[in-house]
Amino acid sequence: MAQGRAVLILEDEDLIAGLLAEVVATAGYSVVGPAASAEKAQELINEKGIDAALLDVTLEHGDQSLELAERLRAMRIPFAFITAYSRPMLPASLREMPCLEKPVSESDVVGVLAALLPPSMRPA
Repeated sequence: MAQGRAVLILEDEDLIAGLLAEVVATAGYSVVGPAASAEKAQELINEKGIDAALLDVTLEHGDQSLELAERLRAMRIPFAFITAYSRPMLPASLREMPCLEKPVSESDVVGVLAALLPPSMRPA
C-alpha cells in the first residue's frame, strides 16, 4: 500500500496536472502540489517534504525541471520525468532516470510510482 508516501507533481499544464494528481491520489499516495514551476516545486519540497516526484521537463516561460532533478538526485529522492520529449533530449547525466513520454496512461504512472517507491521503502 502506498499510504503516507508524498509525491510531488511538477506540471505546468493544468489539465495534465489535475489528471496526474487524481491518478496519484487514487493509487494511495499523498499529492504534493501540483506545482507549475520549478521554483514553486522547490518551495513545496522545503515546506512539506516528499518521498518521490513526477517532473515535466519543459515548463512555462522557458523554465525547466532539470536543475531540480539534479537536486533531487543529490538528495536521493526518487523521481521520474513525464514529458513530451524523448530520453535522448535529456542531459546525459539524467538519461538513466525513469522517463514516461506523454501522453501517459494511468497504469504507466502507477507503475513508475511503484518502481520509485518499492515496498521496502514504504512504512510498515
